[in-house]
Amino acid sequence: MARSIVYSILFYAMLAISLHAQGYISYSLPNLPVEFDYPSDMVLEKTGKKSWVVYDKNVGTEFNINLYHVSPRFNADSLRYMMLKLYEDPEIKNLQVSEVGSGTMGSHRAEKLVLSFMGPRDKQYVSTIYLVYFHINHEFNSLIFYFEIGANNVVSYAPIQETMISSLRYKPFIYKKTSFEKEQLQIEYPNFWAEMQVDTGIGYLYIHDGRLKFFAGAVNRIDSIALKTFAENERESWKKQSSIYPNIKIKTQSFKSKNGETQFINSGTFDEQLYSITRNITFKKYFIRRIVNGVVKDFVIYWEYPTNAEKYYSPVLDIMMESLKLPGNPELPDKK
Repeated sequence: MARSIVYSILFYAMLAISLHAQGYISYSLPNLPVEFDYPSDMVLEKTGKKSWVVYDKNVGTEFNINLYHVSPRFNADSLRYMMLKLYEDPEIKNLQVSEVGSGTMGSHRAEKLVLSFMGPRDKQYVSTIYLVYFHINHEFNSLIFYFEIGANNVVSYAPIQETMISSLRYKPFIYKKTSFEKEQLQIEYPNFWAEMQVDTGIGYLYIHDGRLKFFAGAVNRIDSIALKTFAENERESWKKQSSIYPNIKIKTQSFKSKNGETQFINSGTFDEQLYSITRNITFKKYFIRRIVNGVVKDFVIYWEYPTNAEKYYSPVLDIMMESLKLPGNPELPDKK
């Protein structure tokens, strides 16, 4: 069977014509910044915490949609194995894999599986399944779209499924404010991400979405090391830890904030092994010195995310950093 599927440009032209002729409306997933389009003459119902069905009241055709989470190693073979287990039913006979492979649907990577089988009264059916990679947060990073129909009607209904998948998109994020009381800092982050606060020991605020990691914390400065030297020393230390940061590229920069304080940033990339897969990680670490109630504190803000998701995360982190509020006053240089 084919190991690679490229979904035809001609087919998408057909979808565009169908979309214009039939009419589609948008549906937003509750509490998540995700929406897709479905035919206006069909009915959409929520069937569970993370599942929906779009169906034709007259014909009875049902398109099932489920939020899902897969590992980085998931592929077309994984989808085949998963769905064949699901279709283990004594009423299903002559179950066969008609098509399996990897490709794209619109702008989304997807795994495709087509199964054929005989149901009750020996009627021939086809099940068309797509696992669509669509990162949302730590709970969901993909959606499964599938429908079953009599073999003779597949051509009529397949474009509907593929139009819905192609229309998947993010809505503008809604941000919520959180306060880390131990260090008196505040920040805003997308309201569908997760947060954890550790207030013992050094203490830190941890925000993540299952792919991005964001840390914020502070340490009391008990020596006279300059902030620039502190950042540069860490940069050199990271360079020597090739087992922890393979293929690391790191540099130290400084910039002036709006209030006139000099902040330092260590930024770059390194490789990470995840489930035997190597992926490149982009990171940035801010060093900000403040005087809080007479105590010199070094605030450290760190984030990292897969480099291939740069366009997704960069504007979000800009908003988060713009919202960041730290206590105390900047340690400004003496005027000469």
